[in-house]
Amino acid sequence: MKHIISIEEGQAVYLGGKQTAQGVRIKRWARVPFSGTGEGPEGLDAALWELARSCRLGGKKALIVLPSQGVLFRELYLPPIKKEKQLKASLLNEMLYYHSNIDEYTVTYLKNGHATDAGQEGYFAYALRNTALEEIRQTLDKAKIRHPEITILADSLARLAALCHPDDPLALAVDLDEAYMELCLIDRGCCVLSRRIGLRYESFAGNLGVFAAEIADQIGRILQFQRTRAGETPLSRVLLLGSIPDLDALLPLLQAELATLGPAGLECSLFDFESKIAFSKKAPRDPAHPPKAAGALLGRK
Repeated sequence: MKHIISIEEGQAVYLGGKQTAQGVRIKRWARVPFSGTGEGPEGLDAALWELARSCRLGGKKALIVLPSQGVLFRELYLPPIKKEKQLKASLLNEMLYYHSNIDEYTVTYLKNGHATDAGQEGYFAYALRNTALEEIRQTLDKAKIRHPEITILADSLARLAALCHPDDPLALAVDLDEAYMELCLIDRGCCVLSRRIGLRYESFAGNLGVFAAEIADQIGRILQFQRTRAGETPLSRVLLLGSIPDLDALLPLLQAELATLGPAGLECSLFDFESKIAFSKKAPRDPAHPPKAAGALLGRK
């Protein structure tokens, strides 16, 4: 069984499970709320301590999933390079062209499956600030949690989208929380762009039509970004998820708004977690908290 710790908005989440032939099976899970980022009885340190204690994670390896805000995303194209060391150096040089302070970040990259007419191969790169990584590593060390790998929530969602919605190579996941909206553009199981907007759900309570129009406006901006990218794959699906109570009622309203945006055939649906993620009887799924970090249990094809 693999252990996942996901640091999300106001909560630290533990998932214990494994990848199966059908998808993912979650055997155990727990979540501990927190406020603030550091020490104190209600801070992240205390939440991780509680997860380590209640889930008996002390001394065990856990894959850590961090929030996606503050992460640099970049799509890059390079001539074919076989040697890993040379490829990494070339990617860093390309990132340096766009971000002069890239030496302050740790860069992760994935091959995206695209190629240009000139034979260049495509990559998605994302970079996490070193100071933020060091802070979370110190917190994990205090809780005696071993952390061999760190990833981000957008990457986990991208893997889940490829698993649960394989017929949609280019999709947009829209995560709706009480205090924010996060949009993740997903291309063949890789996150191209993640954008968080401060949008308080309570401000629209009782007026879902206005809420749907605001979401559609942000989706329209993502569509504008998509038109500037290499390749001609159209966005085919918007995937709704989140902890707000009105997702089902919001769905047809947003679909109507998207009909005015295009492209033709763009559909809106709920993120289909149930089709590929199974929960044990001892740890049933909580519908109010989608298992966004479960994608970290998945390997890459």
